[in-house]
Amino acid sequence: MRVTGSTIAWAVLIVGGCFGASVAMPLATYTLALACFGLVHVGTELRFVDLRFSGRLYPIWRWIAPLLVAGFVARSAGLDGILEPNIAAGLELACGAGLMFACSRALRRRQGIALVAGATAMVGAVMAPAETMLAFAVLHNFTPLALVTEAVSRERRGSAFCLLAIGFVALPALIVAGWPADLLYAAGLYAPEYTILRVGGLEQHLGVYVPPALAQHDRAVDVFSAAVFTQCLHYAIVIHVLPRLLPATPTAGFVHWPKPPTFVVALSTVALVLIVPFWLNFSGARKLYGLAAMTHAWIEIPVLLLMLGGRSD
Repeated sequence: MRVTGSTIAWAVLIVGGCFGASVAMPLATYTLALACFGLVHVGTELRFVDLRFSGRLYPIWRWIAPLLVAGFVARSAGLDGILEPNIAAGLELACGAGLMFACSRALRRRQGIALVAGATAMVGAVMAPAETMLAFAVLHNFTPLALVTEAVSRERRGSAFCLLAIGFVALPALIVAGWPADLLYAAGLYAPEYTILRVGGLEQHLGVYVPPALAQHDRAVDVFSAAVFTQCLHYAIVIHVLPRLLPATPTAGFVHWPKPPTFVVALSTVALVLIVPFWLNFSGARKLYGLAAMTHAWIEIPVLLLMLGGRSD
Protein backbone atom coordinates (compact mmCIF):
# COMPACT_ATOMS: atom_id res chain seq x y z
CA MET A 1 0.00 0.00 0.00
CA ARG A 2 1.54 3.30 -1.13
CA VAL A 3 1.19 6.25 1.24
CA THR A 4 0.86 9.65 -0.43
CA GLY A 5 0.13 13.14 0.77
CA SER A 6 -3.51 12.82 -0.27
CA THR A 7 -3.76 9.52 1.63
CA ILE A 8 -2.50 11.18 4.79
CA ALA A 9 -4.89 14.11 4.31
CA TRP A 10 -7.85 11.77 3.90
CA ALA A 11 -6.77 9.75 6.95
CA VAL A 12 -6.55 12.87 9.10
CA LEU A 13 -9.94 14.03 7.84
CA ILE A 14 -11.62 10.67 8.54
CA VAL A 15 -10.06 10.25 11.98
CA GLY A 16 -10.86 13.85 12.91
CA GLY A 17 -14.44 13.46 11.71
CA CYS A 18 -14.93 10.23 13.64
CA PHE A 19 -13.40 11.81 16.73
CA GLY A 20 -15.61 14.89 16.64
CA ALA A 21 -18.80 12.97 15.83
CA SER A 22 -18.17 10.33 18.51
CA VAL A 23 -17.72 13.00 21.18
CA ALA A 24 -20.43 15.44 20.08
CA MET A 25 -23.10 12.92 19.07
CA PRO A 26 -22.14 9.47 20.41
CA LEU A 27 -25.63 7.95 20.11
CA ALA A 28 -26.20 9.11 16.53
CA THR A 29 -22.65 8.12 15.55
CA TYR A 30 -22.90 4.64 17.07
CA THR A 31 -26.29 3.81 15.57
CA LEU A 32 -25.62 5.25 12.11
CA ALA A 33 -22.18 3.64 11.85
CA LEU A 34 -23.62 0.28 12.83
CA ALA A 35 -26.54 0.56 10.41
CA CYS A 36 -24.49 1.79 7.44
CA PHE A 37 -21.16 0.02 7.86
CA GLY A 38 -21.64 -2.86 10.31
CA LEU A 39 -22.30 -5.67 7.85
CA VAL A 40 -19.98 -4.12 5.25
CA HIS A 41 -17.11 -4.30 7.70
CA VAL A 42 -17.99 -7.89 8.68
CA GLY A 43 -17.88 -9.03 5.06
CA THR A 44 -14.67 -7.15 4.33
CA GLU A 45 -12.96 -8.46 7.45
CA LEU A 46 -13.98 -12.05 6.78
CA ARG A 47 -12.63 -11.80 3.24
CA PHE A 48 -9.30 -10.40 4.47
CA VAL A 49 -8.90 -13.06 7.16
CA ASP A 50 -9.78 -15.85 4.75
CA LEU A 51 -7.45 -14.74 1.96
CA ARG A 52 -4.55 -13.97 4.29
CA PHE A 53 -4.80 -16.60 7.03
CA SER A 54 -6.67 -19.62 5.64
CA GLY A 55 -3.38 -21.50 5.27
CA ARG A 56 -2.61 -21.05 8.96
CA LEU A 57 -6.14 -21.93 10.01
CA TYR A 58 -6.47 -25.02 7.84
CA PRO A 59 -4.67 -27.47 10.21
CA ILE A 60 -7.12 -26.70 13.03
CA TRP A 61 -10.21 -26.00 10.92
CA ARG A 62 -11.80 -29.29 11.98
CA TRP A 63 -11.85 -27.88 15.53
CA ILE A 64 -12.76 -24.30 14.61
CA ALA A 65 -15.80 -25.03 12.42
CA PRO A 66 -17.92 -26.98 14.96
CA LEU A 67 -17.06 -24.52 17.74
CA LEU A 68 -18.16 -21.59 15.57
CA VAL A 69 -21.41 -23.38 14.74
CA ALA A 70 -22.01 -24.15 18.42
CA GLY A 71 -21.36 -20.51 19.36
CA PHE A 72 -23.76 -19.37 16.63
CA VAL A 73 -26.45 -21.71 17.99
CA ALA A 74 -25.90 -20.47 21.55
CA ARG A 75 -26.17 -16.82 20.47
CA SER A 76 -29.32 -17.58 18.43
CA ALA A 77 -30.91 -19.43 21.36
CA GLY A 78 -30.29 -16.41 23.56
CA LEU A 79 -31.83 -14.03 21.03
CA ASP A 80 -34.89 -16.26 20.57
CA GLY A 81 -35.45 -16.54 24.33
CA ILE A 82 -34.82 -20.29 24.31
CA LEU A 83 -31.93 -19.75 26.72
CA GLU A 84 -31.57 -17.17 29.47
CA PRO A 85 -29.13 -14.46 28.24
CA ASN A 86 -26.42 -15.23 30.81
CA ILE A 87 -26.56 -18.94 29.99
CA ALA A 88 -26.36 -18.23 26.25
CA ALA A 89 -23.43 -15.87 26.81
CA GLY A 90 -21.69 -18.45 28.99
CA LEU A 91 -22.08 -21.15 26.34
CA GLU A 92 -20.81 -18.84 23.61
CA LEU A 93 -17.79 -17.96 25.74
CA ALA A 94 -17.15 -21.65 26.35
CA CYS A 95 -17.03 -22.16 22.58
CA GLY A 96 -14.64 -19.23 22.31
CA ALA A 97 -12.46 -20.79 24.99
CA GLY A 98 -12.48 -23.99 22.94
CA LEU A 99 -11.12 -22.03 19.97
CA MET A 100 -8.27 -20.78 22.12
CA PHE A 101 -7.46 -24.25 23.45
CA ALA A 102 -7.50 -25.61 19.88
CA CYS A 103 -4.92 -22.98 18.89
CA SER A 104 -2.48 -24.26 21.51
CA ARG A 105 -2.21 -27.45 19.44
CA ALA A 106 -1.00 -25.50 16.41
CA LEU A 107 1.54 -23.14 17.97
CA ARG A 108 5.30 -23.49 17.68
CA ARG A 109 5.85 -21.45 20.81
CA ARG A 110 3.96 -19.47 23.45
CA GLN A 111 1.30 -22.16 23.81
CA GLY A 112 0.77 -20.77 27.29
CA ILE A 113 -0.81 -17.61 25.84
CA ALA A 114 -3.58 -19.64 24.20
CA LEU A 115 -4.07 -21.76 27.33
CA VAL A 116 -4.25 -18.73 29.64
CA ALA A 117 -6.63 -16.94 27.24
CA GLY A 118 -8.88 -20.01 27.09
CA ALA A 119 -8.85 -20.43 30.86
CA THR A 120 -9.71 -16.73 31.32
CA ALA A 121 -12.64 -17.07 28.92
CA MET A 122 -13.88 -20.15 30.80
CA VAL A 123 -13.69 -18.34 34.16
CA GLY A 124 -15.58 -15.42 32.62
CA ALA A 125 -18.20 -17.80 31.20
CA VAL A 126 -18.89 -19.12 34.69
CA MET A 127 -18.39 -16.06 36.90
CA ALA A 128 -19.47 -13.06 34.77
CA PRO A 129 -20.61 -14.02 31.26
CA ALA A 130 -22.27 -10.70 30.37
CA GLU A 131 -19.31 -8.62 31.53
CA THR A 132 -16.83 -10.90 29.77
CA MET A 133 -18.78 -10.69 26.51
CA LEU A 134 -18.77 -6.90 26.82
CA ALA A 135 -14.99 -6.96 27.34
CA PHE A 136 -14.53 -9.06 24.21
CA ALA A 137 -16.76 -6.66 22.24
CA VAL A 138 -14.64 -3.70 23.30
CA LEU A 139 -11.34 -5.49 22.68
CA HIS A 140 -12.43 -6.60 19.23
CA ASN A 141 -12.36 -2.99 18.06
CA PHE A 142 -8.58 -3.02 18.62
CA THR A 143 -7.86 -5.93 16.24
CA PRO A 144 -6.61 -3.64 13.40
CA LEU A 145 -3.57 -2.96 15.60
CA ALA A 146 -2.51 -6.56 15.02
CA LEU A 147 -3.93 -7.16 11.54
CA VAL A 148 -2.36 -4.09 9.94
CA THR A 149 0.96 -4.43 11.76
CA GLU A 150 1.27 -8.05 10.63
CA ALA A 151 0.37 -7.27 7.03
CA VAL A 152 2.82 -4.43 6.35
CA SER A 153 6.49 -4.99 5.60
CA ARG A 154 8.86 -5.62 8.52
CA GLU A 155 10.58 -2.24 8.23
CA ARG A 156 7.23 -0.42 8.46
CA ARG A 157 5.72 -2.37 11.35
CA GLY A 158 7.06 -0.13 14.11
CA SER A 159 5.78 3.09 12.56
CA ALA A 160 2.46 1.49 11.60
CA PHE A 161 1.88 0.25 15.14
CA CYS A 162 2.75 3.65 16.65
CA LEU A 163 0.35 5.47 14.32
CA LEU A 164 -2.42 2.98 15.09
CA ALA A 165 -1.73 3.27 18.81
CA ILE A 166 -2.35 7.01 18.61
CA GLY A 167 -5.78 6.32 17.14
CA PHE A 168 -6.76 3.34 19.27
CA VAL A 169 -5.14 4.28 22.59
CA ALA A 170 -4.16 7.94 22.89
CA LEU A 171 -7.27 9.51 21.32
CA PRO A 172 -9.78 7.28 23.20
CA ALA A 173 -7.92 8.06 26.44
CA LEU A 174 -8.31 11.76 25.65
CA ILE A 175 -12.06 11.26 25.16
CA VAL A 176 -12.39 9.38 28.46
CA ALA A 177 -10.61 12.26 30.21
CA GLY A 178 -13.61 14.41 29.24
CA TRP A 179 -11.81 17.44 27.81
CA PRO A 180 -13.16 17.16 24.25
CA ALA A 181 -16.73 16.87 25.53
CA ASP A 182 -16.22 19.89 27.81
CA LEU A 183 -14.91 21.96 24.90
CA LEU A 184 -17.79 20.99 22.63
CA TYR A 185 -20.29 21.65 25.42
CA ALA A 186 -18.84 25.12 25.94
CA ALA A 187 -19.15 25.74 22.19
CA GLY A 188 -22.77 24.57 22.17
CA LEU A 189 -21.95 21.57 19.98
CA TYR A 190 -22.48 18.77 22.50
CA ALA A 191 -25.62 16.67 21.90
CA PRO A 192 -25.08 13.14 23.28
CA GLU A 193 -28.78 12.23 23.04
CA TYR A 194 -29.19 13.40 19.45
CA THR A 195 -30.19 10.65 17.05
CA ILE A 196 -31.39 10.25 13.49
CA LEU A 197 -32.65 6.68 13.61
CA ARG A 198 -35.48 5.75 15.96
CA VAL A 199 -33.37 4.05 18.63
CA GLY A 200 -34.56 5.39 21.97
CA GLY A 201 -32.42 7.22 24.48
CA LEU A 202 -28.69 6.97 25.12
CA GLU A 203 -29.24 5.03 28.36
CA GLN A 204 -30.67 2.16 26.30
CA HIS A 205 -27.37 1.76 24.44
CA LEU A 206 -24.72 2.51 27.07
CA GLY A 207 -24.63 -1.18 27.98
CA VAL A 208 -23.15 -2.03 24.58
CA TYR A 209 -19.79 -0.68 25.76
CA VAL A 210 -20.21 0.35 29.41
CA PRO A 211 -20.53 -2.19 32.26
CA PRO A 212 -23.71 -1.80 34.33
CA ALA A 213 -21.63 -0.97 37.40
CA LEU A 214 -20.27 2.13 35.61
CA ALA A 215 -23.48 3.22 33.89
CA GLN A 216 -24.19 5.89 36.50
CA HIS A 217 -20.60 7.13 36.71
CA ASP A 218 -19.85 10.71 35.70
CA ARG A 219 -17.62 9.48 32.88
CA ALA A 220 -20.00 6.81 31.53
CA VAL A 221 -20.91 8.81 28.42
CA ASP A 222 -17.24 9.64 27.83
CA VAL A 223 -16.35 5.94 28.05
CA PHE A 224 -19.15 5.16 25.59
CA SER A 225 -17.95 7.91 23.24
CA ALA A 226 -14.39 6.57 23.35
CA ALA A 227 -15.63 3.07 22.49
CA VAL A 228 -17.76 4.45 19.65
CA PHE A 229 -14.68 6.22 18.28
CA THR A 230 -12.67 2.97 18.29
CA GLN A 231 -15.62 1.26 16.59
CA CYS A 232 -15.65 3.88 13.82
CA LEU A 233 -11.88 3.69 13.46
CA HIS A 234 -12.14 -0.10 13.29
CA TYR A 235 -14.74 0.15 10.51
CA ALA A 236 -12.67 2.68 8.55
CA ILE A 237 -9.47 0.63 8.67
CA VAL A 238 -11.18 -2.67 7.90
CA ILE A 239 -13.11 -1.26 4.93
CA HIS A 240 -10.49 1.08 3.45
CA VAL A 241 -7.07 -0.21 4.55
CA LEU A 242 -7.13 -3.99 4.97
CA PRO A 243 -8.20 -4.76 1.35
CA ARG A 244 -5.23 -2.71 0.13
CA LEU A 245 -2.84 -4.83 2.19
CA LEU A 246 -3.75 -8.02 0.35
CA PRO A 247 -1.43 -9.05 -2.50
CA ALA A 248 -2.65 -8.43 -6.03
CA THR A 249 -3.20 -12.17 -6.47
CA PRO A 250 -3.97 -13.54 -2.98
CA THR A 251 -3.95 -17.25 -2.34
CA ALA A 252 -7.27 -19.09 -2.44
CA GLY A 253 -9.15 -19.21 0.83
CA PHE A 254 -11.98 -21.36 2.15
CA VAL A 255 -14.49 -19.20 0.23
CA HIS A 256 -14.50 -18.32 -3.46
CA TRP A 257 -14.82 -14.54 -3.11
CA PRO A 258 -16.03 -12.30 -5.95
CA LYS A 259 -13.48 -10.05 -7.60
CA PRO A 260 -12.91 -6.76 -5.70
CA PRO A 261 -15.16 -4.52 -7.87
CA THR A 262 -18.06 -6.99 -7.68
CA PHE A 263 -17.46 -7.48 -3.96
CA VAL A 264 -17.52 -3.73 -3.28
CA VAL A 265 -20.71 -3.22 -5.29
CA ALA A 266 -22.42 -6.16 -3.53
CA LEU A 267 -21.50 -4.90 -0.06
CA SER A 268 -22.52 -1.34 -0.90
CA THR A 269 -25.89 -2.59 -2.10
CA VAL A 270 -26.36 -4.62 1.07
CA ALA A 271 -25.50 -1.56 3.17
CA LEU A 272 -28.12 0.55 1.41
CA VAL A 273 -30.78 -2.13 1.77
CA LEU A 274 -30.04 -2.74 5.46
CA ILE A 275 -30.72 0.88 6.40
CA VAL A 276 -34.42 0.06 6.05
CA PRO A 277 -34.65 -2.64 8.79
CA PHE A 278 -32.40 -0.59 11.06
CA TRP A 279 -34.73 2.38 10.54
CA LEU A 280 -37.88 0.33 11.19
CA ASN A 281 -36.62 -1.74 14.11
CA PHE A 282 -33.10 -0.93 15.22
CA SER A 283 -33.11 -3.31 18.17
CA GLY A 284 -34.26 -6.28 16.09
CA ALA A 285 -31.84 -5.52 13.25
CA ARG A 286 -28.95 -5.15 15.70
CA LYS A 287 -29.67 -8.59 17.16
CA LEU A 288 -29.55 -10.20 13.70
CA TYR A 289 -26.39 -8.26 12.88
CA GLY A 290 -24.91 -9.62 16.09
CA LEU A 291 -24.98 -13.14 14.65
CA ALA A 292 -22.78 -12.11 11.72
CA ALA A 293 -20.56 -10.02 13.96
CA MET A 294 -20.12 -12.96 16.36
CA THR A 295 -18.84 -15.19 13.57
CA HIS A 296 -16.19 -12.78 12.33
CA ALA A 297 -15.11 -11.76 15.84
CA TRP A 298 -14.59 -15.31 17.12
CA ILE A 299 -12.82 -16.53 14.00
CA GLU A 300 -10.21 -13.83 14.54
CA ILE A 301 -9.28 -15.19 17.96
CA PRO A 302 -7.35 -18.15 16.44
CA VAL A 303 -5.84 -15.78 13.88
CA LEU A 304 -4.47 -13.46 16.57
CA LEU A 305 -3.13 -16.34 18.67
CA LEU A 306 -1.46 -17.94 15.65
CA MET A 307 0.14 -14.58 14.84
CA LEU A 308 1.57 -14.43 18.36
CA GLY A 309 2.87 -17.96 18.58
CA GLY A 310 3.41 -19.18 15.05
CA ARG A 311 1.84 -22.26 13.53
CA SER A 312 3.42 -25.65 14.06
CA ASP A 313 4.80 -27.48 11.05
